[in-house]
Amino acid sequence: MKKPILLNVILLFLLLLVSCDKNKEIKQFATDFAAVVQSGNKSEITKMYPEAAAADSLNFAFDKEKAVIEEVEGKGWKLTLGDNQFVIIERTKPDGSLSIIESHGVFAIPKAQMDFGLKTGLLKADMSDATIAEQLSDTAFISYVSDIFLKTFKEKFRIKRVSDNRSDYGSDWTGGGEWFVTIGNDLDIDVSGSDYQVVISSPIYRDEKEILDGKDIYAGSQETLKSSHLNFNRFYNWDVDPTIKLVFNLSDIDILNKYFVPKGDEYSNYIKQKQQ
Repeated sequence: MKKPILLNVILLFLLLLVSCDKNKEIKQFATDFAAVVQSGNKSEITKMYPEAAAADSLNFAFDKEKAVIEEVEGKGWKLTLGDNQFVIIERTKPDGSLSIIESHGVFAIPKAQMDFGLKTGLLKADMSDATIAEQLSDTAFISYVSDIFLKTFKEKFRIKRVSDNRSDYGSDWTGGGEWFVTIGNDLDIDVSGSDYQVVISSPIYRDEKEILDGKDIYAGSQETLKSSHLNFNRFYNWDVDPTIKLVFNLSDIDILNKYFVPKGDEYSNYIKQKQQ
């Protein structure tokens, strides 16, 4: 009865030795990879992790004491570095040496891009770093979202009405008065007054121009901006109206970054459109 027990103990001991050797090898590999990442040698990095070629930079900080190694069936070993950060390591080379075949949280991807991707459905939280990089390289999707949003934004935030009080007709050739410009916000988001202006210009009359500062406008409401006294030209008793334009103080990219609120179905809608 004692021989089988002793044999089992010996087998268990041998398994522990093998496991310890593997763990030691994996930790040494990770230590070497961290050093290569720190050196910035792209050629050496991709030798150890081929998919890293798609990354602009890597965030790989290895701590032997905190790292956790687990066997993954059919995939080698999972090396956990920290919260939401791990790599899968395998023997994939002819000489039996180790390499990283997959990573999560190691590619240094800007938070704004990740947030955009997750909120629009372009990305999923369980995607590998290489898949995320590939998805984010789809510039056509970024353009699709940007074009639709900006078109809608500028159609729904606009000049709704212009009225005036023309009270000063100095002659058959000149006149004067005040203009009232109503800006409507039919969006479902508030728009800050500092982000737009209304420009009233009367180029025929001495290039006279007035810039009206915007007002904060809540979603679904409107505000009226009033000019000071402006002169305008007349031509044989016909008034030459000034030009009135709504001008944004933000670039299109800044408007997108500040006001775009994803609904989560943008990527699925984009795919449907491509398939039509």
